[in-house]
Amino acid sequence: KLIRDLYFAGEKMDKGAYVSVDVFGSPNSAGFAKMTQKICDTLQTELGIPGNRIYVEYRATPDWGWNGSNF
Repeated sequence: KLIRDLYFAGEKMDKGAYVSVDVFGSPNSAGFAKMTQKICDTLQTELGIPGNRIYVEYRATPDWGWNGSNF
């Protein structure tokens, strides 16, 4: 859990979230759209953060290391 101040248009937000998602494999825009909706719904329901104050970043990578080797 990392907590930092988040700003939009130069103003500090009372409630906001920045979510970074690392994905193994090829990007899938349709899948990302569905995941963004789920992330926003969950953060709004559980933490009361409005959807227009949630930012989601996706990064896809073809290689991940684990247990001494790569997938």
